[in-house]
Amino acid sequence: MKSYEVTLKIRNNYLLELMRENGIKNAAELAKRSNVHQSEVSKILNLACSAVTPQGQIRKSVAKLADHFGVLPDEIFPPQHFYESIPKNTFVTEMDAEEMLAPYLGRQEVLALEEAVFKDEQRESLERALGKLSPKARTILVMTFGLLGESPKTREEIGEMLEMSPREVSLFKSRLLERLKNGYYRYNRFLQEIQLDE
Repeated sequence: MKSYEVTLKIRNNYLLELMRENGIKNAAELAKRSNVHQSEVSKILNLACSAVTPQGQIRKSVAKLADHFGVLPDEIFPPQHFYESIPKNTFVTEMDAEEMLAPYLGRQEVLALEEAVFKDEQRESLERALGKLSPKARTILVMTFGLLGESPKTREEIGEMLEMSPREVSLFKSRLLERLKNGYYRYNRFLQEIQLDE
């Protein structure tokens, strides 16, 4: 299984560019301004129809759009689709970050990006897990292991902040970790995700 599902949608950039140049934001607005039915505009945008009918005539909707923009009909369509539509303009595939970004980035940059995405996902997961704990338990874990960007603190420093003895901090932490390992907090992947090593 790949990391990402990628949807590729092919659209008529000739028409999209004309729309952008004229400040038209979407198919509905173009339909309203050009007096071409919105479903016809959508077909042309999605290349679901060609500019020419099977009888070899320019489609009326294409002619109206050309008149609206003051261009020739062949300026609304990519040349390869002037006579032929595409049967499906959306494709779904699975890819890893390296496959997706390889044409744009070098291998090291792709690996760095994957690592950054993984760390963000890991941090979100950690924050969800910590949110299930009491404030005291959360503080002890964050400070002990230097989680969420905090620097690790000693038992003495934690005890001072929480008005506990270093021994109490150590006992509390031990019980908390044991509960986490046994799924007491219903987040049994917690230790794996923050990769605690004592």
